[in-house]
Amino acid sequence: MKYRKTAGILLAAAVLSPLSACAKTGAASEEDMIRLEFVIPAAMEEGFYYADEEISTSRDTFTILAGDDMPDAELVLEPVDDQENITYQPSSIGAGETLELLIRKDIWYRVGIRTAESSDDPLQVHLQIKDAETRRE
Repeated sequence: MKYRKTAGILLAAAVLSPLSACAKTGAASEEDMIRLEFVIPAAMEEGFYYADEEISTSRDTFTILAGDDMPDAELVLEPVDDQENITYQPSSIGAGETLELLIRKDIWYRVGIRTAESSDDPLQVHLQIKDAETRRE
């Protein structure tokens, strides 16, 4: 009888433990996020625009959140000082969308967006990246 009770407790703990971990890993707080700014000049045809900072992480993914000001765009990561010629395909992103990209960890990347701005005013947009660090080019 004792074994059944112990087994039941262990089974309940095994089921509830991942559930409590999921509840703790909800939306990232502002402290866990870095913000990259992009300025798209007025009346520009489609082109690539890069952030001034480079990003890196000790994880194997980047979680990227587009700001509400982000137009429909393609996001590209370019490894800096890449000895192995790694290339990443551009990913579509728009206002309020989230991307999770598999990457090689502990490598610095340039982040670029490809979009156009047809208005007479420059457009300033941003991305937020979870659990990353930045450095200036």
